[in-house]
Amino acid sequence: MGTGKRLVQYALDYKKLLITGLFLLAIAVAADLMGPMIAKRIIDDHIATSIDKSINFTPIAKLLAVFFGLAVVTAILRYFQYLLLQKAANRIIQKLRNELYAHIQTLPIRYFDNLPAGKVVARITNDTEAIRNLYVTVVSQFAISGMYMLGIFIALFFLDPKMGAITLFVLPVLYVWMKLYRRFASKVNHIIRSKNSEMNAMINESINGMTIIQAFRREKQMDGEFNAINDEHYTYQSKLLKVEAATSHNLVDIIRSLAFVFLIWYFGGASLTAESVVSVGMLYAFVDYITRLFNPITGSSTSSRDLSIHL
Repeated sequence: MGTGKRLVQYALDYKKLLITGLFLLAIAVAADLMGPMIAKRIIDDHIATSIDKSINFTPIAKLLAVFFGLAVVTAILRYFQYLLLQKAANRIIQKLRNELYAHIQTLPIRYFDNLPAGKVVARITNDTEAIRNLYVTVVSQFAISGMYMLGIFIALFFLDPKMGAITLFVLPVLYVWMKLYRRFASKVNHIIRSKNSEMNAMINESINGMTIIQAFRREKQMDGEFNAINDEHYTYQSKLLKVEAATSHNLVDIIRSLAFVFLIWYFGGASLTAESVVSVGMLYAFVDYITRLFNPITGSSTSSRDLSIHL
């Protein structure tokens, strides 16, 4: 069974917590994305239509109260969703560590002769903590990003199907980037984690054998070996950093700028024709939704990086 399937199997043991958390998240996303629609209604139905007459603040106040109420509901649901996903992740890692420790005690002695104690400790502590972060950060971020992107595209299509279809170009670009990034980052991160385990193992052995190291005056030799491993670790970290600096936020900024170019071109052209007049509220809603769209895209980019680290 592959690593991914095993992680899914562990998650299924606590599916009630996960499903409940994701359900609360879905409601929170829906409530949050109603904000621009309410703002559009305030602008188009009450502010823009009242330029030549006095503004009736009563309906505006009611809509603003709904707007604020949805924000409060979103915050409350996101709070409980976070707690549920954290609890599920902690339960999964608790079970995983217990099973891992029990499994270690069943291994033959020759297994420990060939494997430094530091690597065993790293597996039980560092690697399991990385898996916990996978469940809490990566999985939840993918869920949040996916739900927000789906909700935003639904809203865009509801406001204007043609413009909604134009903005779909971000999906293949994001998918291709994530595939290419994971292909590179997974290889590099595997080496980084391996070097990290080697350093842990060497530190553990050095502490346990410090009297022998000092007795035979091998301090410089051990220092040189540790520096060599640390230098390799630094080299691969630098390679990964360069790729992240060239993509991630820079890529998202380029896509965002391109989306706004399409937005201005589409609505600018529409405003020049008498048949299609763009309302201020419509323009505001589109700008708001497109701005919101790139927050989950950034989250998806970060999650793709973290996923390549943890798997």
